[in-house]
Formats: sequence, C-alpha cells, structure tokens
Amino acid sequence: MGTSAPAPGWCVLVLVLLLDTCGVGGQDFQVLQPKDPVSVSAGDMLALNCTVPQRGPAGPVKWFKGSGSDRQLLYAETGSLPRVTRAAPASPTDFSINISDVRPEDAGTYYCVKFTKGSPDEEYRSGAGTVVSVSGVGGQDFQVLQPKDPVSVSAGDTLTLNCTIPQRGPAGPMKWFKGSGSDRQLVYAETGSLPRVTRAAPGSVSDFSINISDTRPEDAGTYYCVKFRKGSPDEEYRSGAGTVVSVSASPSAPSVSGPASRVEPGRPVNFTCTSKGLSPGDIAVTWLKDGVKLPVQPLQILPENERDSYRVSSTLARTLTVRDIRSQLTCQIEHSTMSAPLRGTYKLSQALRVSPRPRLAANYSGAVPVNEMVALTCSLAGFYPNAARLTWMENGKETQPEKSPSPTENRDGTFSLTGTLEVRATEQKNQSAFTCRAVHDSQAPTSVTRVLAVTATSAQMEEGPQAGQCVLSSPGLWVGYVLEKGLIGAFLFFLFVRRKEP
Repeated sequence: MGTSAPAPGWCVLVLVLLLDTCGVGGQDFQVLQPKDPVSVSAGDMLALNCTVPQRGPAGPVKWFKGSGSDRQLLYAETGSLPRVTRAAPASPTDFSINISDVRPEDAGTYYCVKFTKGSPDEEYRSGAGTVVSVSGVGGQDFQVLQPKDPVSVSAGDTLTLNCTIPQRGPAGPMKWFKGSGSDRQLVYAETGSLPRVTRAAPGSVSDFSINISDTRPEDAGTYYCVKFRKGSPDEEYRSGAGTVVSVSASPSAPSVSGPASRVEPGRPVNFTCTSKGLSPGDIAVTWLKDGVKLPVQPLQILPENERDSYRVSSTLARTLTVRDIRSQLTCQIEHSTMSAPLRGTYKLSQALRVSPRPRLAANYSGAVPVNEMVALTCSLAGFYPNAARLTWMENGKETQPEKSPSPTENRDGTFSLTGTLEVRATEQKNQSAFTCRAVHDSQAPTSVTRVLAVTATSAQMEEGPQAGQCVLSSPGLWVGYVLEKGLIGAFLFFLFVRRKEP
C-alpha cells in the first residue's frame, strides 16, 4: 500500500513553527549591550560589554563608534584598531572589547552590531549603544608637576630636578629636555640619557625626578619634564612648566702676560690679565703696581666657546724705566662665587732689556816701549738681564783674555762687567788693533777698538835715523853723546901737551 504525501497545509504549519522557534524573523534575537554610561580616565583601559545568543543567523559581530554613514569601525575579526582587543577571544557569544590607553578623543557612543553573512555582509541587529566619557579631556586632571622656582647650583655639585605625575594617565614614557622647540636637547629617557643624568627614584611610577652630577656652567638653562603617549612615534602629551637652572662657577686664577720679547726703557708695553670658566659673567678686575692701585682699565667679558661660562680679559699699557727692574704688577679679580679675591703677578724685569755700551781703557797713553806689558780694560755698565759676554779680538781674530770676567749686581738691579786683556808690546804688535766685543741677551754684538803703537826697535837704530827723526830724542843718547865728546876732547888735549914738550 503506498504512502500518501503530507498535506501541503501541514508542512507549512510545521515550517512556520520551526522558524519561529529558531528566531528567524528577529523577534527574540537581541544584541545585549548595557545602557548605562561609562566613565574612564585618560590612560586607563575601557571595557565595553556585548553578548549575543548562540542562535542567530551566520555572520560577524562588529563594534563601531558613532552611528550613520560616518561611524568608525573599532573591532572586526580583521581590521581592528591597534588598541582594541576582545575580552573573551574564543567565546561565540561574548563579544566584549577592551580599549587600552584611553585618550580624550575616545569619548563617544559605542555600538555592538550583529551582521548576516553575505556579499557584502548586512547589518542584522545593533546594541543600544554605550555612552563613554573620558576624564581629563583638555588636560584638566592630568598634570606634570614640576616646581616653577628657579634653581641655582655651584659647578661640580649635583643638581636635582623634581618632577611627578599622577599614576593614572596614558601609556607612554617620561622624558627630560633642556630648552624647548625643535632644537631642544634630550637629557633623560629610558634609553639614551646623558652620562651624568640618573633618575632619583628609579622604581617609581609617579616620581620622575632626575639628578645631574658634576654640574658644569654649560648645564645652565631651562629644563622640561614631558609626558609622552605611546605610539609610532611617541606623541608629546603633557609638559611641565619648566625649571630655570643657573650654575655659578668660580673663575680660574688670573694669568698675567707681557710682551713677546724684551723692550728697552722708554717704550710702551701692553700687559694682559685673563681668567676663564666663570659664571655668571659679573666680575671686577683691579691692577696694582707694587701694591698701589692703578687707574681702572677697560674690561672684556666674552662667552667661552659659545657655552654658558665666560672669560675675562683686561689690558694695561705702561712705559717702562730702568727703575722698574725691581717692580711687580698684580692683577686682582673679584667674583660673586669667591669670598676673597684671586691674584696673578708679573715681574716687570721679565719685559725689560737695558743694553750695554762697551768702553775700552788702557794703562798707557801714546806709544809703548818695546817689551812693555800693556793692560787693556773693557767695561759694560748698567745692563739687564744678566746675560752678557765679553770677547777679545786682535786684528780681527779672536783671542782669549788672561782673566775670565764675572758680572756684579748694582743697587738698581742692573749689572756691570769688566774684562782685562794683558799684552806685551813686541815689535810684531806695533799698530795692532785690539777689539772688545760685547754680546748681550742674544742681541747683535757691539764693539770698541784701540790700536797699539810701539816705540822704535833696535834694528831701526842700526840703520840710522829716519828722515825727520831726531837721534837725541832719548836721554840715554844724550849721555852717550856727552861722554863721547869728553873723551875726544881729553885725547886732543893730551896730544897738544906732548907736542909742547921739548
């Protein structure tokens, strides 16, 4: 017996009941999203809840911020925003999401939406929407607390810069900068800090104070503690008001310099006093000569190598005299960092040169008899510094003196030197030129010359008198002449007497 086909009406009724049981038609399918508004602080994590029943059409669940055609997609199985993750990734019904590092711009209304699968997917059901407010919008309740009072520190000491932030806030690092704008200098970061910079409380999540050791004048400036929001790259979020730092540094001991080479008395000379490494640049310079203050001189205060320290220079013009050999200049500087002045000195004798004029004297005048000893004396008087040397020359050739001269100091600080050369007046030395040459302080030598004249030699006498020369010019010749005449007269008288005898 054959089976009869079900009545068409019965089939339709069963199909309607099955569809109603499955919820097709959407009467009992709901996207469950809490209606209560949610408030969150900037930097915290925002949790948005959403559940759907297991029964329902095939298709994804997505999250949007806002509604209408310009709504923003926050979460989908693909294409979610970087800070958005599912709270229960494996659940087929719980589509709650977490938004990390909440920002002020995250405020708004969020919708959890069920789609039916298609090409494209079609919106099926939407949650009622959750209104989210973010506290701290505009920075009202998140501040970087940095003291506004200026800080002064001495060079070489440790500088402490204070900075604290509330624990709540956006994820991201804290950094310190010197200066502002595009040319500001990074001082501290979790990586890349300057060698002398360390955190005062390394483990703290709210205290980001730093220490700068061995403070230097160039460390002066304005320092900013800055909060960044994590990103690629990190984005500046809030900045402290800035702390103005001044560094005081004592000047170096003054250095006094004179001319590059010695000068003769009567010529003007410049002396310069310099000091460096001082901060701030207010300084007083006083010149003294032998303890007596001199008139105030112009002062130059210049930045040192484009840093925040300074160098000072003062120039004094003086005309020196011989009396200055025993005098001394003093450069005295006074600075706010010092309880007593610093002094630098310069002996004026270092700048003076008094050149000698050699003088040559002898123990005879006129011609010198043969074989007589002659003493030639060369003297240098009133020279400075004590760097003089005498040499003797005979007819242009150097000869050694019998005595080695040594200088003596005069009362005024100058020196004198005397050298003697003894010479035997031989026939060969007649008309010889004797020269005393003085070399002083590596200068060009000066000299004085005297010619030695020797009287007639015995050979000249045998040859007879020269024209115009009187043979009786010597007393010995006169005596011989008288004796000769006396003997001749006596002999003639004897002959005359004998001739008279019978």
